[in-house]
Formats: sequence, C-alpha cells, structure tokens
Amino acid sequence: MAAILLVLGLASALTVVWVREEARQLDLAIQAHRDRIRALETEWGRLQLERAALGARSRVESLARKRHDMHIPEPGEIWDFRP
Repeated sequence: MAAILLVLGLASALTVVWVREEARQLDLAIQAHRDRIRALETEWGRLQLERAALGARSRVESLARKRHDMHIPEPGEIWDFRP
C-alpha cells in the first residue's frame, strides 16, 4: 500500500512540474506574440503615414507634370462630348 502511495505521490509531483513548465512555455509564447503584434501595429501606422504622403495630391500632380508632361488643359483643349 505504501509503495502505491509513493508512486502516486511521485507521479503527482512530476505532473505538477510538467504542468508548470508547460505554463511557463506558453507564457513565453504569448509574450512573443504580443511583441510581434506591437511591432506589426507600429509598422502599420508607418505604412499608413507613407501611403498618405505618397498619395498627396500635390505629389501626384508634380509626378504627372514631370514624368508624363501633363498639365491643366487650357479652355481650347477641353472637348465636350455631352449631347
């Protein structure tokens, strides 16, 4: 009877150690994921700012003028096809 209690006690102690180690590993994984989320949120904010800067009307207009020789049409250059 004592041997069974000893075995059960050892099994219980080993289970406690194993569960605590699993909990510690899961806690480390959660923290790593939280760090990754923070990094991705920071990058998302930077990308939103960059998109706003790249899509600014003044920049688009400047690129259209320089790269494609575009300009605001004179009144004689506008055609009206409405019936």
